[in-house]
Amino acid sequence: MLLPAAAARPTQHVPTSAPAAGDTSWPMFHYDPAHTGVTDGKAPATNNLLWSYEAGGDVLSSPAVVNGKVYCASYDDNTVFCLNESNGGLLWNFTANDFIPYSSPAVDSNKLYIGSRDKNVYCLNASTGAKLWSYTTGGMIYSSPVVVNNRLYIGSSDNKLYCLDATTGDYLWNFTTGMFVWSSPAVADGKVFVGSMDFKMYCLNATTGAVLWNFTTGMIIYSSPTIKDGNVYFGSWDHFVYCLNENTGAQVWRRDIGSGALGAIFSTPAATNGKVYIGVDWAPQGGFFCLNATTGGIIWNKTLNGAVYASPAVADGKVYVGTCQDHSFYCFNADSGVQLWSYAGSDYFTSSPAIANGKVYVGSNDNHLYCFGPELVITEVGGGAFTVFARVQNNGPHNLSLSYSITTNGGFILLGKTSSGTVVILPYDYGFIRSKLMFGLGKTTITFTVGSVTTTVNAKIFLVFVTILPS
Repeated sequence: MLLPAAAARPTQHVPTSAPAAGDTSWPMFHYDPAHTGVTDGKAPATNNLLWSYEAGGDVLSSPAVVNGKVYCASYDDNTVFCLNESNGGLLWNFTANDFIPYSSPAVDSNKLYIGSRDKNVYCLNASTGAKLWSYTTGGMIYSSPVVVNNRLYIGSSDNKLYCLDATTGDYLWNFTTGMFVWSSPAVADGKVFVGSMDFKMYCLNATTGAVLWNFTTGMIIYSSPTIKDGNVYFGSWDHFVYCLNENTGAQVWRRDIGSGALGAIFSTPAATNGKVYIGVDWAPQGGFFCLNATTGGIIWNKTLNGAVYASPAVADGKVYVGTCQDHSFYCFNADSGVQLWSYAGSDYFTSSPAIANGKVYVGSNDNHLYCFGPELVITEVGGGAFTVFARVQNNGPHNLSLSYSITTNGGFILLGKTSSGTVVILPYDYGFIRSKLMFGLGKTTITFTVGSVTTTVNAKIFLVFVTILPS
């Protein structure tokens, strides 16, 4: 049996409906119903700007990324918009009856949910932007919705937390606090948690709305709660970060991260690997902190040149957050706090970032939504009869002509230890590289190098078949 030497497979378009598992979406504010702000996917190591989209106003809302689409909202023109994840092209938009300040879209079952200052909660078709239903509350909505088990939870300036049927928009129940509810609710373990400007954090039964406990801080709560490992983490305008027991509401610890009398906390914490990340307003300076999740001790912190209103996002050993007065977006090493990169914009970054498909997306008060990520990435490797292959993605707007090499080491290779050639990949497209005829016996490593990008995988070669082992 004879096989031709490797040549790049014809360039094909990536099916956006099936991106790589575990790295595909950021469906709501702060990633998940518990608001952990953390994803398992890859994240960019440089400030390479892939594209930006100019909206009709400040982008204060935080993006959601689902099925190859990016969803967000712009403030001044009352607009929800949907973009192509690959190149930032506009797919559709929807106009509300008033500003959309900080409410961020939640996407579930091909429906998009968002609130507006016109007092409405909107449900849109996520594919077309067509309005499916709306529900009118008694006040302006700054809170972001969360959808769990076909129930939508959202706060309003009429002092209430609402629970609606996510399919129909029918009212199920509400709970009244003592002041505005601008905090975005989190849901975990059959409970819904939300802060209020009445200085209290509430825990309610997610099915009935019955109060399970409440906890009083020293000032208003705009920060949204994060639920992780049986604890509730949030900040208050009293410049303390709080950790409460999820089931009882008992205080586990609190940490003052302010500066004298300053230090209102707008930011929602991200929590992972025993660490809590959160920003603080020091007006005009700001601070960003990594705290021990068990004790509240400071692991590292940064004094920045602008207040931090945004909520951080964590992935791939990196934490991302934007600032206000210095108009910068930062990436830090999540363990050490070492700054890895920054991007200087032209206005505040109050939007919270989303991470999906190896890219980070964030809005700015300069009317733009930005997408950062590597121009070139190896998205898939595999093997079969006589050959191994890799899929190579061009995320940028230019044609790429790249030299590649495939090298095998280890095992008993009878034929085909190396392979090389050139591949041409069109903008926002992908190509395949494939090895020449190879066969052998035993365990080996295979290194794919395309341009400056290298990926090494483990494999087993059984005479003529190659099995790529999970890393």
